[in-house]
Amino acid sequence: MQNAIKDTLKKIVGDARFFDEASILDKYGKGIGFVPDGEPQCVLKPSVLDEIKDIIQVANSNALNVATCSSGFPRINGASTPVGEAMVLDLSEMKRILRINRRNRVAIIEPGVTFTQLKEAAKQEGMRLMMPLLPRTTKSVIASYLEREPATMPRYHWDSPDPLITTEVVYGTGDIMRTGSSAGPGTPKEMQNYGSAQKNPLGPGATNFTSFLTGAQGTMGIVTWASVKLELLPTIKKPYFVQSHDINKLISAMYSMTRCRLADEFFILNNRNVISIIDKNSGQPQPDASIWTMFYCISGLNYAPEKRVTYQEKEIEDILKENGLSKTKEIPHTTSKKFLNILDTPKPGTPWKLGSKGAFQEIFFVTTLDKINAHLSVINHEIAESGYNSDEMGVYIQPIEFGRSCHCEFSFSYDPNNKEKSSMVSNLFLRCVERLMDDGAFFSRPYGPVAEMAYQKCKNTVKALKLVKDTFDPNGILNRGKLCF
Repeated sequence: MQNAIKDTLKKIVGDARFFDEASILDKYGKGIGFVPDGEPQCVLKPSVLDEIKDIIQVANSNALNVATCSSGFPRINGASTPVGEAMVLDLSEMKRILRINRRNRVAIIEPGVTFTQLKEAAKQEGMRLMMPLLPRTTKSVIASYLEREPATMPRYHWDSPDPLITTEVVYGTGDIMRTGSSAGPGTPKEMQNYGSAQKNPLGPGATNFTSFLTGAQGTMGIVTWASVKLELLPTIKKPYFVQSHDINKLISAMYSMTRCRLADEFFILNNRNVISIIDKNSGQPQPDASIWTMFYCISGLNYAPEKRVTYQEKEIEDILKENGLSKTKEIPHTTSKKFLNILDTPKPGTPWKLGSKGAFQEIFFVTTLDKINAHLSVINHEIAESGYNSDEMGVYIQPIEFGRSCHCEFSFSYDPNNKEKSSMVSNLFLRCVERLMDDGAFFSRPYGPVAEMAYQKCKNTVKALKLVKDTFDPNGILNRGKLCF
């Protein structure tokens, strides 16, 4: 990057928020897993909308690649790790909570707001937010929602962008747009004054422009604030475990429970993941590594909380009995209450999936619960062929959209300093993805090499996406090299 361009960027954000030291650039250029290192030329930390607009103008004038991030380190999956040379926009300084509206259960936040920050602010208003499984304390709420990371409460999940609602976005053209009911008429402040909750994602018109931004890995626009859904804080919470060697029984019960919209937090883990959550440093499975654990929590809200909990407990009890299952409040090494406390609190430090190995590679996709067994068979076959230790693989099954579909995730732990093991996991990862695609798995959030594999199978989608990209980012300056752009 030319010094003249750097001087221009320094004038926009100020010397204190411009960085080009090698030690800092190195951190922004690396990610966990099989993500090629990027080559950041500088890091900018804008704090207001006008600065972002000016940066985009400079990028367009000089054909620069712009990669955006807002969460703390480490980088996972490579969404914010630039491909080749780029300037990095770190939005973590934009961390204001602009509004919390309890009546309409909505918050308006900037991209630097973390789950820790919003959780505490929402709690003060008697509300809670929808969190993915064990987010880091430095994880940006907006970044997580834009990437459609699944929340652990499927009964509140209406569609794939949920709980993200409306946004203010700067496109690659430098134009600013407010999506959904935030589009107007009037400024956001004027809309709030006449009672608008900014909670309708449709608009302008009947188009959901917010959805164009989700799963796009920063290639469609830069979100400067967003409205997100909140839920009421329960007055009663009753968590339980259900364990079985037969995952089919748990899936059958899960279908019935989600159809009736029973329980709030609700998912299935294999034993490796349970132990990693209880003690992320142990990574050691219990004696019976073949057991599956379903966790669910029943909540009572403000009105008649005891009655709400009682009827749900009775309904769930009947469903479990029909499937030859029983609930418990305690499993080896933990109780359901302690486990819920872990889930309720964002975690400091490294991601919990790292365990004691030092690195992991995820495979995740959208499917339906009835296909889980087939996908497991594919993974187990490939593991047996590769020689990988299956006890080191984590499995996470999360119903989404009221249980209409589910997020299925496999995590392969490995030692990044062991070249032989790293190569084994890399090859296993690619083979599993290819086989799963053939088996009907839908990779709705493809990263790195998975993106190339996924888009090769759907040329019409690529054609449509490029038309949208040409509209919002005609010079291709936003996170160049990601997805199919």
